[in-house]
Formats: sequence, C-alpha cells, structure tokens
Amino acid sequence: WETDTMPTQWRNTLNHLLELWLPCDYNVQAFQSKLSKPVFKLPHAALPPCEASPPQIASGLRIQSGDFVFYSIFEWQERKSPLGQIASYLRAFPDDGAHVFVVKSNPGAADLARSTLEEARRQTGSSARVEIHCEGWSEPEIDGLHRRGDCYVSLHRGEGWCYPLFEAACRGTPVVATAYSGPLEYLQEPAHQLVPYSLTGVRQPYVFYNPRMRWEIGR
Repeated sequence: WETDTMPTQWRNTLNHLLELWLPCDYNVQAFQSKLSKPVFKLPHAALPPCEASPPQIASGLRIQSGDFVFYSIFEWQERKSPLGQIASYLRAFPDDGAHVFVVKSNPGAADLARSTLEEARRQTGSSARVEIHCEGWSEPEIDGLHRRGDCYVSLHRGEGWCYPLFEAACRGTPVVATAYSGPLEYLQEPAHQLVPYSLTGVRQPYVFYNPRMRWEIGR
C-alpha cells in the first residue's frame, strides 16, 4: 500500500483474517494500529535474472549503442509523478546528447503522456531526448529494457514495494529514487541515490484514497 494510512474500507474485511502479511515496515506501521489481527512483515524474494541470451529490445525503441539510458516503468498516474520525473531529467540535461530517458507505461496513456512531455519541455526548454512507450510489451522486452538501461529513475510519491524498481536494484543497476516508503526496504545510500522528500495530503482521485492520507509532495 502506497500511502501512510490504511484505507478505512479495508478494516472490517482484514479483521476477519487470521493474520496479515505485508512486504515492508512502511506498510506494517500504516496497518498495525488499525487492526485487531496480527500483522507480520514478509518482504518479497529477490530472484536472480537469467541473461543467457542477448536482450530483446522492443521494436521502435530508438537507442544508440553509445547512449546512456535512464529509464522508468510505471502505470501513468499522479502517484508515479510522471511530470516530475520527465521535468527533472530535462532540467538535468538541457541539451540533446548521448543520453535518453525511456519511459515504459500502460496502453491508453499516450495522449496524456504526449501533453505531459510538452508541458515538461515548456517548463524546462530542454531538447534532450525522451522516449515514451505507452504500449504492451512482452516479459522478454521488459527484461531487455532492464538489461540495456544504465540508471533506473523512480521519483514516486509513495510505494508499497515497486517491482520494476526492485528488479533494477537487484540487478545492481544504479538507481535514483525518492527516499520514502516501501522501497527503503531494499534501497540505501551510498549504493543508491535517494532524493529527499516532504509530505503532503493525497489529492489523486481514487476510491481508496482520502485527503487525510499523506505521501511525498512531488517535484
């Protein structure tokens, strides 16, 4: 769960369980005080990547052999801070060069992604390359991006775990991520670049969110 408070709608159901297993201290703290049942932490297992064959690069991904590839994999929503991620990259790289930010997101988000990129360029004036792919990819293609990527970026507002970030970290890929919530179970300095944060009320529309919940304020 991604905010600092458990959804109130879940309380009655969860109190009928024998016990509740959660992946991180962040979640345990959010749920434990609200429930009468035992709450335990059980982090996700790390599986070693299999890289016996060459990486499978998705068609249409325009990456040159000498490019430094920043990348992020997420569903397009406010919690993932897509505008903040893209604008931060563009501020860091005001000009085009041997670097690119690849964003893999969900089908159906292409129009919103296009307008977000336009807004980020308006804010920054940067001409640096950004590749946004709002389409379905196979598991080998996702794996191919992880293997080709040089630095994973996750300026999220809150995460329960975040599987793509976890996979990148398990591979030893350099990571830039918000220093908040579930990923702190497996991220730590100086191995990873953690970004300072402050908290704000949740405003993203969602049936399980309310303004009393908090997460990272965003960039």
